Amino acid sequence: MKHFPIIYQNDAGDCGVAALATIAQYYGTTYSLNYLRELAKTNQCGTNILGIVEAAHQLNFDTLCIEADKELFNAHDLTYPFIAHILRDDNMPHFVVIYHIKNNKLLIADPDPAFGKHWIDIKLFLKQWTGNTILLTPGTTFIDQKKSQSNLKSFLQELLKSKSKIIFGVLFSMIITIINLSSSYVIQKTLDKYIPNSKVHDLSLVFITLGIAYLFQQFLYVQKELILEKFSQKLTFMILFKYINHLFKLSMSFFYNRQAGDVLTRFTDANHIIEALSNIVISLFLDLTMIILIGLYLIGQSPHLFIFVCLSIPFYCFFILLFIPLFEKKINRLWQKTPN
Repeated sequence: MKHFPIIYQNDAGDCGVAALATIAQYYGTTYSLNYLRELAKTNQCGTNILGIVEAAHQLNFDTLCIEADKELFNAHDLTYPFIAHILRDDNMPHFVVIYHIKNNKLLIADPDPAFGKHWIDIKLFLKQWTGNTILLTPGTTFIDQKKSQSNLKSFLQELLKSKSKIIFGVLFSMIITIINLSSSYVIQKTLDKYIPNSKVHDLSLVFITLGIAYLFQQFLYVQKELILEKFSQKLTFMILFKYINHLFKLSMSFFYNRQAGDVLTRFTDANHIIEALSNIVISLFLDLTMIILIGLYLIGQSPHLFIFVCLSIPFYCFFILLFIPLFEKKINRLWQKTPN
C-alpha cells in the first residue's frame, strides 16, 4: 500500500481538504492543509464540494463532479483515485478517497485517523455513499511542487541548543549505572569471600565504601532529574510560546473558520509532543548508554548469558509491533470522542 498515500485531517472539518491533499500527494505534490483550507474557503462547518473543486482548479487539476450510483464502479474508463462523499453512521457528512476496487472491495483512504486506509465491502460502502463524486486528473498545466509545512529540521536545530543538558544527563546516568554494576559486583565478592572468611575489618570498609557510593549516586540522580526537568521546561517554552506567538499574528478569519476546540486542543497536542520528544531523547541516549554498559558487564560475567539476553530481543520487538495497531486504535477512538 505504499503507493497509496494518505493525509490525515487535523481538525473536525478538514476531511475535504485532507482528501484533496491525499490525491495531490498521489500525483507527487505536497500541500499543507492550512494552505488548502484557504483555497477551499473552509469554515467552521467544514469544506463543501464547491470549495474542493475550486481549490483543485487552483492546483491545476481537471475536475468533474457527478452524482453516480453503483454502476460507476463498472465503468472501464473510470480514473482512480477520486473523492467520494459519504454519510457516517451519525449522519455526519464526510469525504474519503477511493483508490482501487478488487473483488467487490474498495481500497479507501479515510482522512479520519480512526479509520485510515482500509478495504471495505462495496455493499457496505454503497449504504454510506451519497452518490456525490469528484473525479480529478492532473491538467495540462499541472506541475509537481512542494508547499508543505516546515519539518522537524528546525526543531532539531533548537534541540541542539540544549546539548549540554543532554550530555550531562547522559554522563550522570553512566556514572549511576557504573555504581549500580560495581555495587552488585562488590556485594557478590562480599558474600563469596569476606563473610565466609570472617574478615570483619575488610567487611566494615566495604560497607562504608558502598554507603558513600550510594550517597553519591543519589546526589547524581537528583542532579540528573533536575537537568532533565529543565530540558523538558525548555521544550515546553519553545513549542508553546511559538504557538501562542503565532496565534496572535493570525487574522480573525482564521478563528472564524475554526471551532474553538480546534485551536484549544493544540495545547493538549503540544503537551503530548513535548512528553513524547522528551521520552525519545531520554530513551535514545540514557537507555542506549545503559544497554552498552550492562552489555559489557554481562559479557565479562557470562558470555552465554549475554547471548541469551540478545536472543530474547526479537521476541520483545515482535510483541511491541503486535500491540502497536491496538494502541493506535485506542488513541484514534479517543481522538474521535474529543469534543470540538
